[in-house]
Amino acid sequence: MWSAERALVVEQLAECVRMSGQSRLPRLSFDESRARGLVPSVDGTPTSGGMAYHCGDDTVVVDLENLFGLPGQVDVDDPRIIDAVAGCLLHELGHRHHRGAELVVHWGWALAAAVGIGGWVLSWFVDGSSIELIAGGVALVLFLVWCAVFVPWRRWQERRADHFMADVGGAEISDAFLAVIAHGYSGRPDKLGIYDEPDHRRRRVEQRLARRQSSP
Repeated sequence: MWSAERALVVEQLAECVRMSGQSRLPRLSFDESRARGLVPSVDGTPTSGGMAYHCGDDTVVVDLENLFGLPGQVDVDDPRIIDAVAGCLLHELGHRHHRGAELVVHWGWALAAAVGIGGWVLSWFVDGSSIELIAGGVALVLFLVWCAVFVPWRRWQERRADHFMADVGGAEISDAFLAVIAHGYSGRPDKLGIYDEPDHRRRRVEQRLARRQSSP
């Protein structure tokens, strides 16, 4: 039912990986449940959609319905549509480009838990409770640091992914991508304030492109 749209995504993913200089293809999934609801909006509705990148298993997830509407609704041979798909993919590949940093931020809470549990287990084999107390204190500090940096770091990750898309895709792909973002914007910001409003994203991307054009 989605054969033409799937084929477009597969073709553009390979092309975008080539354009970006990444060495191999990520996994590709069309499981829409993994692309929705990554960050809640103020009223609880999903704010993310279309595509998402999961750094844990190196997978680009595509929600075909969110991206294209209904099967056959858009002309997959339209250069504007192709550019829009490429822009979305390049944004996700921007997250992939910084996968190591994303893993640390997304799983920072797990590091804190591992430290705490490790200290608790070690205390079984070592006399005294100081190890458990020290590990618990370190784990608490790590968790609090993770809580403090998670939102601003995620916000920076989104902006950095936009910049990667602009750097690799150029003006036409950037414009098509930003048009998709503006079209899908509901006016309800996400609860954590991670995603900038479309006008703000456009200004940032256009400034990025202008600086690259003016640099020698």
